[in-house]
Amino acid sequence: MRSPLDAPLGVPSLGLAEEVVATAKHLICRGFLLARDDVIICAGEVQMTVCVRKAMKRVKREEAIPGWEIYGEIELDDETEGPGLAGRIDLFLKTLEQFGDENNYLAVECKRVGAGQTTLNRKYVDEGVKRFATGQYANGHSDAFMLGYTIRLPVEEAVKVIDGRLAEVFGEEAKLAPGETHPDALLTFDSKLKQEGNHLILIHHIFVDAESP
Repeated sequence: MRSPLDAPLGVPSLGLAEEVVATAKHLICRGFLLARDDVIICAGEVQMTVCVRKAMKRVKREEAIPGWEIYGEIELDDETEGPGLAGRIDLFLKTLEQFGDENNYLAVECKRVGAGQTTLNRKYVDEGVKRFATGQYANGHSDAFMLGYTIRLPVEEAVKVIDGRLAEVFGEEAKLAPGETHPDALLTFDSKLKQEGNHLILIHHIFVDAESP
């Protein structure tokens, strides 16, 4: 179950039902699994995420999941107000209820991580999670996702560094807590971050196996 959150604050105030978050997690995890063979030969995060986005659309079609649209980073140009005006999120999803509001979406930021990859693991926080905390991405939203492409196993080593960095930058309350699992993910966690006005956003962290053979 999702961790309890205060009522969303800020403008916009955007809350999501548990089943919406669960469906988004499934699209991300299953999409990665379908795209994995292509992802592991990609040179960087942009190309990796393009492969995942295309596979997510395939999952939506093959599993007949209605009422969802999946976009790449360029569509964030639709953001019309707030600190995210100049941002470019890697992926974002919309449900039928979110259509018609450019600032209402479910954001997914994607970063490479891995055992022994200290720089990448710190960037996951400093150039990924931090953008949600500042409100640059998903300002006033209740939920968002981080997708960690684990290029070196074991994933637990990367998670330990990330968890420590979260506490260092945002405080102990931002540390990783167990999240709803998915069979196509290595590990899943949730963390709470404060945005402007003490609004809490819940970040769903998904770590997947992107290690080359």
